[in-house]
Amino acid sequence: MRITPTVPVLLGAFLIIMFCMPRMRQSIPLPSGRHVGLLIMATGTYHRYVNELLDSADRYFCKDHTVSYFVFTDGAVTPRPNLTIIHQDQLGWPYDTMMRFAVYYKNKEQFKGCDYLFACDADMLFVDHVGSEMFGKRVGTIQPNYLFDAKPYERNPLSTACINRSEGQHYFAGGFYGAAHDEFIALTKAITDNIAIDLARGYIAINNDESHLNRYFVDHAPEIILSPSYCHFENWRSPYPKKIVALVKSVAECNQIRKKASFNPVDYYRKWVLTT
Repeated sequence: MRITPTVPVLLGAFLIIMFCMPRMRQSIPLPSGRHVGLLIMATGTYHRYVNELLDSADRYFCKDHTVSYFVFTDGAVTPRPNLTIIHQDQLGWPYDTMMRFAVYYKNKEQFKGCDYLFACDADMLFVDHVGSEMFGKRVGTIQPNYLFDAKPYERNPLSTACINRSEGQHYFAGGFYGAAHDEFIALTKAITDNIAIDLARGYIAINNDESHLNRYFVDHAPEIILSPSYCHFENWRSPYPKKIVALVKSVAECNQIRKKASFNPVDYYRKWVLTT
């Protein structure tokens, strides 16, 4: 059989991934009956992804446990028995993504009955079963974009998200992460405070909310690290089995669904942070 140059390249990439990537820590199996909350921010036209996402979650997300959905939106979402819809105005990019922690913390009373909380991007789909293997004190997902490339940490010391060159081992995705209830509230509170400090300084971290999440996970390491299976690009060829996929969108689509904010960080801080 003739071996093309592509084969050894793919084989080499596979071996690097398998031996260099951290193994996902398997948690001790937990009894069924846990209450798990799934939080989704879907303002502007992002609401159009929610119904399909929730349908997929109904099929695959924590099937042995009680699940509650919390959707923050200014759009129309089909009601269902375990869904709480919380009105949230569109703030404009990048505040829609960056201020998710503040919105979750502000609504923490909604999550009181949950044992675990997971935050998921609206433009994702569950394609295989996920459950108690994710249950831990803090849970981070390896961001597949930067398996082999330099980690795009925030390096500016002006930002509270700054990670020094001697710090950081993994780069975690903002698209899917979670924690036990009290830890999730602590995470959202700490990052909310740090983002407010950055805004008062007129600064926005390089990757917005994801930069701050990575800073937090440097200081408070995840107990469970999920592989890129849990934030797998829709058309990405990889050795990781797909469990949660991020839908592929063109630049034009991204520009269409992301309404750019018309105010700078200091104005935002004065108008929203100081008055809420």
